[in-house]
Amino acid sequence: MDHEAAGCKLSAREVWDALREGRMEYPASMWAEYPIRFRVVSLPKLRACRRRQALTQKDVAERLGVSESMVIKIETGERRTTADEVVALATAIGVDVDLVLEP
Repeated sequence: MDHEAAGCKLSAREVWDALREGRMEYPASMWAEYPIRFRVVSLPKLRACRRRQALTQKDVAERLGVSESMVIKIETGERRTTADEVVALATAIGVDVDLVLEP
């Protein structure tokens, strides 16, 4: 799943990098639609979504341009994620953000 920004399609890795480097922010309307800053990532849902898409942790890491160990730590709860990282993870997996969050 690619994001469109300023008329351009961005890969999951480009979204991750842009958010991390502060070159991109999601509009306030998106936070209203997905108030993920106040919701918790469901690790079992995240893992299940990745597996349903037939992706390995290595596949997701490559899409994001991060190490496989970082994805493993996120999935096991050893590393906390920011709201922006959750969006990038969902993008890399190819699912809607709501699918990886607790209700």
